[in-house]
Amino acid sequence: METLEKASSAIIQPGRRAQKKKDTRSQLARVAQRLFIEQGFDETSMEEIAQQAGVSRRTCFRYFPSKEALAFPFREHRLARFDALICGGPPQETPYEAVKRACLVMAGEYMSRREDVVSLEHLVRAHPQLRARERENDRHWEAVIARALARSKDDRLAGVVGGAVMGAVRSAFELWLESDGRLNLIELVQQVFVLLDHGAPALLAQR
Repeated sequence: METLEKASSAIIQPGRRAQKKKDTRSQLARVAQRLFIEQGFDETSMEEIAQQAGVSRRTCFRYFPSKEALAFPFREHRLARFDALICGGPPQETPYEAVKRACLVMAGEYMSRREDVVSLEHLVRAHPQLRARERENDRHWEAVIARALARSKDDRLAGVVGGAVMGAVRSAFELWLESDGRLNLIELVQQVFVLLDHGAPALLAQR
């Protein structure tokens, strides 16, 4: 019996550690966002974030290597989620259709966290350093889209179409932010894809 209990504990502990890490990361992100909005990005220090989150400064830097990273706490998760959505569709789906579906799903997920997303995006737009970081993030999203589209018959235009998709979706996102999230982001993304649908699939199908 004792051996079984030890074995069970060995299985459970890694799961608990993973959950604790996830909780700590989420707590740091929540505290940072609140302080950034209340005090301003420049006026908030990593030390203050760590203190209010109940962790050491060293722990804070272990999860987020910089204050800029704390302004985009879900970047890696969202990129991985987007990539997984593209790859997880039905086998008969074209790469372009997979990208379109993934964009619409992500739009719905952004809407479900409207207040947090809008507040953080307004913060980003008020700070030049964060705006530059966001443009860099956009290039990562565009790269994921282009990589997916490169599975089409002719991948020479994948980068061009990927840039067009990213620009169109970004424009829809900007309209949504201007409305403070009151507009329907899914409908906005659907509307920009109506324009893309006329040309993008034809270009990608060229030999």
